[in-house]
Amino acid sequence: MLCCKVLDNTTYMSYKLQMKLLTDYLNRPIVLSDESWAHIVAGHAEITVEMIEQTLKDPVEVRESAHSLTTYLYYTIKLSAESKHRYICVAVKNTELGENYIQTAMTTSYIKNGKVVYRRED
Repeated sequence: MLCCKVLDNTTYMSYKLQMKLLTDYLNRPIVLSDESWAHIVAGHAEITVEMIEQTLKDPVEVRESAHSLTTYLYYTIKLSAESKHRYICVAVKNTELGENYIQTAMTTSYIKNGKVVYRRED
């Protein structure tokens, strides 16, 4: 049996799993689990939770993944001292139950192929 306990407005505890609840630009709840965060830190140490939160809240573009129709790629422009053109990409999986969770987050030099579902008007 899985039991959840509210610790504060954004953190929940379940059996052997701690999660942070974030929201996107449409105010949809998106889970960042310890497992996903460990994966991000291990492979993409330049990414912070604040970068993920900002990318979800104010993306320049969101695309449906060309490889998975249930994965959405959120992008923001990464500001850097080197003035290199880079993006922060957050991959969000939508389950059959309608739950959203972060699979990974990384920096990339280009926006991947896929159907555009949102583009910010500047």
